[in-house]
Amino acid sequence: MKLQWQIDDKDAVRVKELVAGQAGNALIRARQERNLAKAKPAVTKERFWRAMVSMRLTTRQKSGPESHVARFIRLNPFPLTYPTVHQARDAGVLIAKVLRKAGGIGSPTRSRASSPRTWRFSKMACGPTRSPSAIG
Repeated sequence: MKLQWQIDDKDAVRVKELVAGQAGNALIRARQERNLAKAKPAVTKERFWRAMVSMRLTTRQKSGPESHVARFIRLNPFPLTYPTVHQARDAGVLIAKVLRKAGGIGSPTRSRASSPRTWRFSKMACGPTRSPSAIG
């Protein structure tokens, strides 16, 4: 299969108008400041893990600034840290319990977001023969 993009001047004008129309948007400005800053925060295992947890939750239900998911993601201390989940006897049970306690985040027992199967990336982070503490 071959795909050929054909972009004419009219398309370019429409894109430029869209970009210009969003230039004053607070979300756009905040993302530009953060994403285009010269100094970027270090990517640590814990930051990466929290981003992955957030991604799993925000893909399953509404996650606007004042949603249950957004409030959960902003919790400090964060209840689903990398060590907490990896040291749990049953990560799926722990995740479901934490989400149920937080309230308003779907139905943990039925949601794919809290299913141990969908949290496989946590197992991949350690590998089959490495313990979480060995990753440093």
